[in-house]
Amino acid sequence: MTKEGSHKSYRPFTVLTFRINYLIFGSAPWSYHLVNVLLHAVVCCLVYKLNKLLVKTCFDSKIPLVTKPAEKHHKKQNLNTSANTIPNVAEVEQNFIAKTATVLFLVHPIHVEAVTGVVGRAELLSTIFVVLSILCYAKFTVKHVVASFLFCSLAMASKEQGITVLAVFLVFDICLYHKLSLDDYCLLLVMYISSSKKVRYKSLLWRSFLVIMFGIFLLFMRFFAMGNNLPHFDIFDNPAASAEFPARHLTLNYLLPVNTWLLLNPSNLLCDWTMGTIPLITSFTDVRNIATIMFWFIFITLGVFSFFGNSPVSKLSSVAVAMIVFPFLPASNLLFTVGFVVAERILYIPSIGFTLLVAVGLHKLRKAVKWDKLVFSFLTILIVTHALKTVIRNFDWKDEQTLFKSALKVTKTNAKVWNNIGHTYEDKRNWTEALKYFRKAAEVQPDDLGALMNVGGMLEALDRPQEAENIYWQAKKLFPQPIAGKSYTARVVPKSLKLFMRLGNIIKTNKSRLHEVDKLYKEVIQMKETFVEAYINRGEILVLLKREKEALAMFETALQHTNNKSDIYYNMGVVHASLGNKTGAIEGYTLAIYHNQNHVKALYNSAVILQETRDKDLLRRAKIRIEHVIKLEPDNLLAQSLLGSIHMDLHEYKDAIKCWDDVLKVEPKQRISLFNKALLLSRIDSKSGTCLLAIKELLKYYPNHIKGLTLYGDVMLNVVKDVKEALAIFQRIIDLEPGNTQAKHNYCVALVEDGRLKEAENCLEEVSIAAPDEPHTKENLAIVRHRLALKEVHNQQAKEEGVFAKQQYVEHTVHKDNAEETHKVEVDEEIYIAKPVKRADETLTEQADKVVKNLRRMKTDQVMEQKLAQAKRAVEKLKQIKSKADEQTKDKCKTEDKTVEKFDLREKALKALDDLEAQL
Repeated sequence: MTKEGSHKSYRPFTVLTFRINYLIFGSAPWSYHLVNVLLHAVVCCLVYKLNKLLVKTCFDSKIPLVTKPAEKHHKKQNLNTSANTIPNVAEVEQNFIAKTATVLFLVHPIHVEAVTGVVGRAELLSTIFVVLSILCYAKFTVKHVVASFLFCSLAMASKEQGITVLAVFLVFDICLYHKLSLDDYCLLLVMYISSSKKVRYKSLLWRSFLVIMFGIFLLFMRFFAMGNNLPHFDIFDNPAASAEFPARHLTLNYLLPVNTWLLLNPSNLLCDWTMGTIPLITSFTDVRNIATIMFWFIFITLGVFSFFGNSPVSKLSSVAVAMIVFPFLPASNLLFTVGFVVAERILYIPSIGFTLLVAVGLHKLRKAVKWDKLVFSFLTILIVTHALKTVIRNFDWKDEQTLFKSALKVTKTNAKVWNNIGHTYEDKRNWTEALKYFRKAAEVQPDDLGALMNVGGMLEALDRPQEAENIYWQAKKLFPQPIAGKSYTARVVPKSLKLFMRLGNIIKTNKSRLHEVDKLYKEVIQMKETFVEAYINRGEILVLLKREKEALAMFETALQHTNNKSDIYYNMGVVHASLGNKTGAIEGYTLAIYHNQNHVKALYNSAVILQETRDKDLLRRAKIRIEHVIKLEPDNLLAQSLLGSIHMDLHEYKDAIKCWDDVLKVEPKQRISLFNKALLLSRIDSKSGTCLLAIKELLKYYPNHIKGLTLYGDVMLNVVKDVKEALAIFQRIIDLEPGNTQAKHNYCVALVEDGRLKEAENCLEEVSIAAPDEPHTKENLAIVRHRLALKEVHNQQAKEEGVFAKQQYVEHTVHKDNAEETHKVEVDEEIYIAKPVKRADETLTEQADKVVKNLRRMKTDQVMEQKLAQAKRAVEKLKQIKSKADEQTKDKCKTEDKTVEKFDLREKALKALDDLEAQL
């Protein structure tokens, strides 16, 4: 009610009925329409009772005409007619008037909007309480007058015009019940004020005083509920109200015969009479002014006849005219501006008085022509045609599209109708068709900002952002332009200012134009300092510009201009989170939840931060918040997945897996749940096949999921002991993310497990350079270097022992074999070297490999002859010490056999012994 864009339509009782309707039937449309139809039936019953009361009161002969006031006060005291009682009218005639008026009210097509349109319930409820208040007031007892005031309050709580029934009270009391004309009542009032003597009709004067005072009280309360200011409407809702003299006055007066014609001839009914439906009358020479003149002539004549006449018909007519005029007056634009030009629904209560006038006229016609059949034939035709029109008109209200398309049969100059048809296609996501109607609206009303915004919106939906931006810039030119040296303020409807937000959303997709967007939002804030959305959007832009402190200042300012603070506090939490200030983020999110307990984003984001702390108390708080999110949005898969993570941190493993399984049943590809499930299983049940299945399921949908690949590599390396597969996985991660130091470190560890220590050393050195602060890398590097040092010593020792073993073997062979068989030494040596061994060295030198290759290339016949000659000379020498050598050889062979068994040399290490062949 305090917002500038509010229509100030404070109707608490009407809203209450909608709430009850929703509690019982939910959102089923039929239930709302059914209630409206039943309410219309109740209204018709009450209207019939009211008509009977009015007619009976009018023609009741027991109620005397006004008697002459004290003669000495004024010569105009002789106010009576020749008779002092009203002639009695047959009860049949009274019933004719009452029933005719009620049936005409029942079938009048003007009521379709109020009854078929769900929001027309305000008219129905207000009418019920208006009629009830009149019926109560007519009994004139204290309790009934109090009851009438209560019903009047309920009528106003249903719709604002309900307060006008107080004026009907006065007319009923003065003109109909007491048979006083308006001048009689004024004279009586003067006499009462000026004379100390006893004056008749004192109770009438006191009731009038109470009615007026109660009316003032209700007006005060209503104005207070409106925020002590009148509503402001768009110029297109009511163009005449914004026009200058004489267009404003001529057009607003012309609207009176337009409304009257709708009651007389409801043929061209229209759901929306705004914008260009009724063009402004800008000149006194406009032919439509004739209708205005005729209306005022008839209206003044009828008013004089009704309020200053003394005949029964004039008394009845006075109440009928009051029922037409007073309920219509607030919507006439004559007292203050309303948000429409013509609205059929506001004629619902005035039609009670109108149909009563028609019934009285038919009664007079019967008396005049004395041909009942002709009158009844006319009445029958009138009722049947009205009933048919009502039925046909209901089909136009089948849905929005049929309703607005039916309006095109009446007018094609109303841009709002074209826009509304476009919106029906927009709701069906038929952007192309919607764009066609929006462009037509812009063509009909070139200065319609809303139409241009709709065109831009459809161009955005059709992925034509550049065209949309051009349209928005065109629409922006319709705003009042700032004048140099003067402050720029403009009173515009807030929804029009959303143009700046849309334009900014398009421009900010280009990061290089963020400063341009910032300037745009500054402009709209200068235009309307209370436009909260501009502060919020500018705050978001400042965040993108890395000006977080200014963004927070924007949000703080926005808090001063709105009571809806939850979204703003949420945005502040987001800014703090982007700054790494988790405390500030939690504070912002918590304040957002305080102002809106169902703020899903604040609940979720705060739960994420609380879960990251791993603190048990905070985890329980996060659990409460995320469970509330799931209660609000049972299909929120992210919230369910996060709840699983919280369960995992609380060591509630079964609940965690259940949460993730529930998510995966709905969305098998939900990445977070797939990974979390695999991660949890790797911790609690890594040796089972379930863990690997979960990991492979993740990688099936997301083959490049880095964390999933890392987890898979860890399991293959540490659990399955498949070093080759682990190396391949870590290498894949490095290929995907060359800067992933964790993957490189894991790759280095796998090299160690594969026995490739030298490569592992080089790998860890690279990782330590890339991540110098990583302690595990340094520790692992030290371990690898230590192992390499040990292996070097071991290799040197093995090499020396291998040389000794080779020498012992040669000596044994020389002493044992004869000279002719000495040439077999190399063959025996090759057999010996090729024997399988139990243990191997972990490293080989490149020099040994080269020696082996060179020796194999040198095995030619010449070399073999040289070696044979050397062997023969050795045999001759050994014969000289044969006896002694044989014994020594036997002992040495035994020793040598045992010594050789001690060495478990690798194949490549044994080949290094080939370099000893040169010594033979």
